[in-house]
Amino acid sequence: DVPNRTGKRKGVIVSATGNETMYLISVSGAVSTGTAAIAGVVNTLVVKNTVRAQIRSREVDTAGAETTTGEHTVQSGGEVTVSAEDDSSILDIAGGLAASAGSVGVGATLVVLVFDKDVSASIGSYGTVTATGDVTVSAKTDDGLYLFAITFGASSSVGVAGGVNVALFENSVTAVLGGTVSAVNVSVTSDSDILFVNMAAGVAGGSSVGVAAVFVVSYLYNLTQSYIASGANITAWNNPISSDVLG
Repeated sequence: DVPNRTGKRKGVIVSATGNETMYLISVSGAVSTGTAAIAGVVNTLVVKNTVRAQIRSREVDTAGAETTTGEHTVQSGGEVTVSAEDDSSILDIAGGLAASAGSVGVGATLVVLVFDKDVSASIGSYGTVTATGDVTVSAKTDDGLYLFAITFGASSSVGVAGGVNVALFENSVTAVLGGTVSAVNVSVTSDSDILFVNMAAGVAGGSSVGVAAVFVVSYLYNLTQSYIASGANITAWNNPISSDVLG
């Protein structure tokens, strides 16, 4: 939701939003009355997503070194809001089904998901922001990742089913406030909500041999941080600490 669309607001609003919905569904099947039936599926998805909302006066290169000089000045007769938000939903389903009246039935699946997300909202250190309302810096993510794989292999002699699920997810959510800021209230917040499901199943049947093997690999790294940058000068005229909070 873009912050300025829910109602009338006055001030300076910088907003970046992203919304991704992805579905990958692959199923293969093989049936044989002869010697063998073999079915396999490979699903691969690689996503790199960056969402940034910023007030800043200096550019930086890929190594983080400043390439320009200058200072920003923002004066608002209302609020100053910098917000970044991204919602992602990924569903990845794979199935390999093989059945043979002969000697061998083999079903195999390979599912790979690599997802790298960086969501940030910031007001840079080199400049001044003055508002008669509030100054808010916020970053938020909401992610649902679902991986499901099933393999089935059956024959009158040997049935083999194998599945490999690999899911790698790195998520960074950052809200930063720097520089000289004067406002009624000052808020710097970050929030991440993740639902991560990685499931696989293998079924094999044979009158002589039935072999089923499933490997599931999951890696999740999540960094959610909000902070006021070193050297910042922040003035909030409406003191947010009350006697009720302290008491």
